[in-house]
Amino acid sequence: MDLALFDLDHTLIPFDSGLALTRHLVASGLLAPGDDDRLLQCCRRYVAGEIDLAALHAATVGPLADIDPDVLQVALRDFEHAIAPQV
Repeated sequence: MDLALFDLDHTLIPFDSGLALTRHLVASGLLAPGDDDRLLQCCRRYVAGEIDLAALHAATVGPLADIDPDVLQVALRDFEHAIAPQV
């Protein structure tokens, strides 16, 4: 799977994309309840300078490794449709 990352959050889009995706996956049952709160805490720790960017990225994408790639692809398409009106 190809992946392209851009600095979208609060610049090109009016929300945090990683947190929005995590909340979508929690709501879809693909991530555990509370995973979004854990990510938000990591974001706060990053802003406070307590963790580095690599740790933040690990917290953001690490849980995705446990999701079947085909299931994740469907969830990503659903997420794309869900956020399209906000983009």
